[in-house]
Parts: sequence; structure tokens; C-alpha cells
Amino acid sequence: MEQKKISKIAFIIFVIIILIVILHYTKVLRPLESVVAAAFKPVQTKIFDASQFLNDFYQDRKTKGNLQEENEKLQAELIKMQITESRLKELEEQNDFLRKQLEFFNENQIRGVAANVIGKSQDNYQNFIIIDKGEKHGIKEGLAVTDKDVVIGKIDKASKYTSKVLLVNDSFSKLAVSIQNSDNSIGVLSGEYGLGLKIDLIPQTEEIAEGDYVITSGLEQGIPRSLLVGQIDNVLYTEGELFKTAFVRSPIDFNKINFVSVLLNSYDQTDN
Repeated sequence: MEQKKISKIAFIIFVIIILIVILHYTKVLRPLESVVAAAFKPVQTKIFDASQFLNDFYQDRKTKGNLQEENEKLQAELIKMQITESRLKELEEQNDFLRKQLEFFNENQIRGVAANVIGKSQDNYQNFIIIDKGEKHGIKEGLAVTDKDVVIGKIDKASKYTSKVLLVNDSFSKLAVSIQNSDNSIGVLSGEYGLGLKIDLIPQTEEIAEGDYVITSGLEQGIPRSLLVGQIDNVLYTEGELFKTAFVRSPIDFNKINFVSVLLNSYDQTDN
């Protein structure tokens, strides 16, 4: 009985649908359809606007996502380029330094070894650097160390693969030097706690002028003669005193030393 009732309802619905389709195509329902369409038009507009908004929102998020991904890729490429450029610049500086040092060694018949600075003193009480060459490379205590052909210090301690270089501006540093003036004045260069360089105990009778060059005197074991140290910056003296003090200006910025050379055959010249 129940099955017959369901079949009857289904048949009625089917007949109604067929009837609506026929009336639609015969345009009988057009007035009614127009009224219904007009009634639902605001709702339809809202639905369309909402769907358009959702579509625009999705496309905007998708575009932003693509742009962010592209931006991240560009930033990664930029970092790679900067790393490559910095490494090339570092290699260029090393090659330039090695070329100049080789010319210096050849011109002065000096054997030397180039080294990289791998450590520096971190306070104002000591002024030294650590280099990546040691006894294994022929380095020993007392050898002269140069940067751009200028003496910057001496080997203070040497281990198998590294060495400590005491810079000439350290207060414990002592270097035998000569001033290129008419008297060829000699003296001992010392540091002033990293603040400068000076030569004490210069006889008052010897004429020293600003700009005179200061070189190594060759009177110290391990340090050959005529290596440039700097220039006289100013002279301090008092009338009646026996000695005067000359302050020396180095052409090297001791805070920016990256590559150095150790002069190996300095001992050969003094031992033989």
C-alpha cells in the first residue's frame, strides 16, 4: 500500500515537471517566469557579487603567494651573488698582495712566506696578530713581519702551524731602527699601547725633521737593514735636555691587517 502511494506521488511530480517544461517552451509561463526572475534578481546579484569577491580574493592570494615565492628566490640568488662577489674580491686582494710581495722578495733577494691573519688581540693592552704559518713553514722567533713591504712586527712565538706576531705599536715591542737624516741617527722604536710609535734617547745634536724616513738598522738579529718602518711625524725636545723623542707615523693601519709576509732568510744574513 505504501509502495503504491510513493509511486503515485512520483508519477504526479513527473507529470508536473513535464507540464512545466511544455508550458515553458510554449511561452505560456513567461509572465510568471518574469515575475519570479524579478523577485530573485537582487538575491542573484548578491550571490554573483559574493562569488566574484571570493574568486578575486583567491586570485589575489594566489598572486601574492607567487610574488612572495619569486621574491624569496630572487633574494636567495642575490645572496649567492654577493657571496661570490665577496670571495672574488678577497681572492683579488690576496693575488695583488702576493704579486707585490714576490716583487719585493725578488728585488731584495729575500726569501719569505705569505700568511693570512687568523686572529687579533681584543684589548688595548696588547697588540698582536695570529697568522696561519708556523715552524712547519720555516718560521721562528724574531723574524721580521711585513705588510705591503712595511715592517709591522716580529715573530713573538711560533708553534707548528701558527705564529704570534707582536706588532711594533705594542708597548713591549722593541725594534732597532735608523732615521734617514744627515746623521743617519739610530735608535730603538717602541710602541705606545697601540696609540703610536716613538724613538727615545736621540741625542739633541742630531737634526731630525718631520717626514724623515725610518728604516730598520740591521743591528738586530733576524731583521735585515733598510726595511721601511714609517716617517717622522713630529719631534719632542726640551732645551737643555740631553735627548729628544721622535714620534713615528706608520703607513699601515694596524686595525686592517689581513695578509702578511714573514722574512725567512733574515737569520741567514746575520748568522753567516
